[in-house]
Amino acid sequence: MVGDLVVEPDQNEITAAMVLLKGLPLDGAIITGDAIFCQREICRHIRDANGHYLFVVKDNQPELKSDIAESFGDLSPLGAKPSDRRSAA
Repeated sequence: MVGDLVVEPDQNEITAAMVLLKGLPLDGAIITGDAIFCQREICRHIRDANGHYLFVVKDNQPELKSDIAESFGDLSPLGAKPSDRRSAA
């Protein structure tokens, strides 16, 4: 971990994440996070700073999940049933 920030109960976690990200060198970095970080502003900031991100996308964002599944086609685990997935063997 490169940085962390304590978020008080009355603070906004998304706003705090931006404060943290703006203070980190993101060039070539891979930022991971839970679904709350699937925010356009956060993703844009990471990309603009030449970083990369990997965030969880949950069922409460069906349009985003659909777009991801469409982008990866047959390689996406989002659109395939377990029996349809290719095996690693």
